[in-house]
Order: sequence, then C-alpha cells, then structure tokens
Amino acid sequence: RHGTAYAQGWVMTKNQEDMGKLCEGLAAPPVPTEAAGVFPEQEQLEKFAELHPEMSISEVVHRFVGASVTEPQFFLCQHNELMSLARLLQEVRGLTLRDRFQFITAPVNSRDEAVARALVDFAKQYSRHQKIKLSIKQFDHTPQTAAEMEVLEEQHRVVALYQWLSFRLGQSGEYEEAPEHSDIFPDRERANEYANKVAELMGKGLSRVRRSPRIHLRSNTGRGGQKLSSSYARPRRGADDAKAKPRTGLARKLQEFQSIHKSIARNVKNNDNSTERDQTLLEKVRAKLKVKKAKKASASAENSS
Repeated sequence: RHGTAYAQGWVMTKNQEDMGKLCEGLAAPPVPTEAAGVFPEQEQLEKFAELHPEMSISEVVHRFVGASVTEPQFFLCQHNELMSLARLLQEVRGLTLRDRFQFITAPVNSRDEAVARALVDFAKQYSRHQKIKLSIKQFDHTPQTAAEMEVLEEQHRVVALYQWLSFRLGQSGEYEEAPEHSDIFPDRERANEYANKVAELMGKGLSRVRRSPRIHLRSNTGRGGQKLSSSYARPRRGADDAKAKPRTGLARKLQEFQSIHKSIARNVKNNDNSTERDQTLLEKVRAKLKVKKAKKASASAENSS
C-alpha cells in the first residue's frame, strides 16, 4: 500500500486469463484524483433529526443531503442504501434515534434478503429489551456445490452482522443500567467460533470448485438431492456461443501478451520519465510476443497441411 511499510510487494490473479488485465492496469499511469467523497457523520444526522421530529429517518437523510453544499473538490457519497435500510426498519418500534442510526449504518446490502431479514429480527429483539440470539443452522460439512457455497457465504454475512452489532450495541443505551442485560448478545463467542469455521469451510469449498469447475459450478443440487438456487451456476451457451470457435491456449496466451505489450508501449511513449527498466521490460515482452506469433503461425501451417 502506497505510503506505508508495505509499499512494495506481489500481486496475482485467481485466473490466468486475467493476468493481462492486471499487467495492463499496473503499467498504466495513475489517474489523478479530482474529487473526494464525503458523507455526514451520525452525530450531524442526529442533530438534524432532532430539529425535525415529524420526519422519518429516511426523510431526514434525504432532506439533509438535499440541503448540503460541498466545495468543488468534494462530492456527497451515495446514500440510497442508507435510506433503504431506514425504510426497512421504519415499522420497528421502541428504538431510540441513536440506536436506529446504528442499525441503518450496519454493513448490510438491502438487496441481500437473508441478511436484511436478520437485521430486522435483531432490531426487533433489541427494541423489546430481549437478549439477541444468533439463530442459524450451522454447516457441518465441506460445501460440495457452488449453491452450498452461496449458502455458506450468506451465513458468514449474517454472523458478521451479529458481531458488528454486538460491538456497537452490546454495552450501550438503556442496557448500561440493567445488570440482567449486561450482555445482550450472549452468542458473541459462538459467533466468533462459527465465523472461523465458516471461513475454513469456504476455503475447502473453493479448493474443490477449482479442482472440478465443470462439475461444481454447474450443479444446483445440495446434499441429499435438496434443490438449491445459485447465482454461481455457469450460464448455458447460446446459439452464438455454440458457433463461436473456442480459443486455444496458444491463442489466449498470444492475446495476453499483445495486451501487455500495448499497455507497456503506451506507458513508455507517454511518460518522459520512463526508466531503463521500463525499456528493458518492453523489449522482453516484444521478444516473447514475437515467439508466440511464430508458434501460432507454425501451428496454423500444420493444421492447414
């Protein structure tokens, strides 16, 4: 990371075919930052809400953002997600203003139904002064399919939400003066243990998917024949795809080197401060590109004969 003790290091891609894009991005000159995103802090929104008690939280956020003015070098970040969560929790009664802001700033995607549902359940339990428990059916086996991987990832997001809320609401608000509720998140330790277990199972599952991509990525059946939905399923090939000529490994390699060569050459041409190292790298890529082209031409000649 730039400006830290780890300014230099190694970077890689999961798939070999993405290496060309990575090299192209690394070789490109950095784009200057023209503006930075900002957003009001929770305390500012709370004070604004106190001036407008007749408004809902989503209306408070919308009105605050609409009335905000920034300098040209700044812009307001998107607040649609915040408003979506505020509307989601609008029917939950008994939450203080501060608690409601804590819930709507939780790391939740409102389009993630399982995690959004868990957020509402946690908020309802909290508003009733109940101990918030983690009700989740734990995975006890390595995921065999991409659909099971999706379920496991979903559980990991729910557990992460529970952990996040436990650190921010566990000893706050009215519970500070209620000894019987000194720990309103009794499953915190279990959540920590299960989060580690889920991470381990996901690692094993990814290894299985990498070894057998065609089997596991196409499957949408869980253990015991249970039907599972999956966004990871490989899409069916259309008519145009069926007609398309599959690329060979040699052709793919050639395309990668062409992309890398184009990127480095453009960087050297546009950068007056290009170093000798850049020139040397360009020459090496050109040499490899020449070899790849020769191999492809030879392979094409053999096929035609």
